[in-house]
Amino acid sequence: MIVLEGVKKSFGKKKILTGVNLKINEGSSLVIIGRSGTGKSVLIKCILALENYDEGTIHINKIENSNKNNKTFYDQFGMLFQGGALFDSIPIWENISFRLLRGNQKISRSDAKQLASEKLKLVGLNSDIIDLYPSELSGGMQKRVALARAIAGDPKVIFFDEPTTGLDPIMANVINRLIREIVVEMGVTAITITHDINSTRIIADDVAMLDSGKVQWKGEINHLDNSGNKMVDQFINGLATGPISNNY
Repeated sequence: MIVLEGVKKSFGKKKILTGVNLKINEGSSLVIIGRSGTGKSVLIKCILALENYDEGTIHINKIENSNKNNKTFYDQFGMLFQGGALFDSIPIWENISFRLLRGNQKISRSDAKQLASEKLKLVGLNSDIIDLYPSELSGGMQKRVALARAIAGDPKVIFFDEPTTGLDPIMANVINRLIREIVVEMGVTAITITHDINSTRIIADDVAMLDSGKVQWKGEINHLDNSGNKMVDQFINGLATGPISNNY
């Protein structure tokens, strides 16, 4: 579904991605792990063509993502942002249906409200909140609304940026399991970036470890604990010493 070959990205003299090679199968859930500042978010921005990478290629369904000016390019993606990123000034239903009201797939406001109600049910929320505003919801409910927005356009690929940030352990597990259920039920390709190993174990089919600008290891989730990679072992066990200890 998505293939990255030799992707490099620098900001001035600071090298962020130094040659990323990665293949993501259609319908699979890939979690990219790594410490803060290793370029996980930059990598997603490059895939989405929000950042121009310096070298290499990125293909989505065999089409290079430099074709981002195509009006339908972004229709295939959904995104759950780290902070939810809901619009404070519009009600919940309009937040969920935002892209469908204003994008290439424009629908009527009545249809948008009905769609929002249906998507809310998928994330375990009652439709009686659709006329409320984000500030009237708890953090966990806001995150679910943001998830409903991510799936509103029935995307082929969904990106999850640190989906459990700011949530207590119970709500974090609720969100993790919701993400897993939605990925399986919709059959979408999912890419999650996180440093939460518990989230990784619930969400992932495959895991990739990003460090020093490259993918240091990639494998199935059931191989994470016996990866044979010292960087992975250090990271998932939270060890203070190891091959990545001096890179902070």
